[in-house]
Amino acid sequence: MSKNRERLLLAVIKDKLDINGKLVLHFSPEKNLFRYLAQHASVTSVDTMPGFYRNIDPNISFADATALRFRDKSFDLVIANHILEHIPDDGKAIREIYRVLRPGGIAILQVPFSASILSTIEDPGISDPERQEELFGQKDHVRIYGLRDYINRVERGGFESVVLSPSALLQYEQFAIQEQEYVFMFHKR
Repeated sequence: MSKNRERLLLAVIKDKLDINGKLVLHFSPEKNLFRYLAQHASVTSVDTMPGFYRNIDPNISFADATALRFRDKSFDLVIANHILEHIPDDGKAIREIYRVLRPGGIAILQVPFSASILSTIEDPGISDPERQEELFGQKDHVRIYGLRDYINRVERGGFESVVLSPSALLQYEQFAIQEQEYVFMFHKR
């Protein structure tokens, strides 16, 4: 069974992107999204715990998003669906994603955020899972992003943003998306 965020990304990718024959880097691959991508593109899937995803992609390999082993300009599309909030140095991960993306390429970098806060809330000194859940919404998250702050962070990494807001996503209602869901697509200049 897929999550609504996976269904939304799949619908947006089908509708807005031509991935045929493209090289795709997919972090923490979601089953249905990975299957679609693999039918149309050459997909490299990675995670810090690859064994967890072997049933989705037997060829998945280990990768640390802050130190990717790929050459510069290796991929046309990078998908990181809810991983940056787990990474202590998200800026380094964003720069690495930018590095491995080809000019004109797209990174879809989804994160949990709060539209009601201006600045991202994070404290690297918090290591208690209960406190992390209380502050950031989940025991293994290290931050909760402010909407505008998140976009600014990624743009500081060199990207140009194309954010699909909830009103732009109304056509995807049949996929049971969350009411305030955005899709964050970033272009490498």
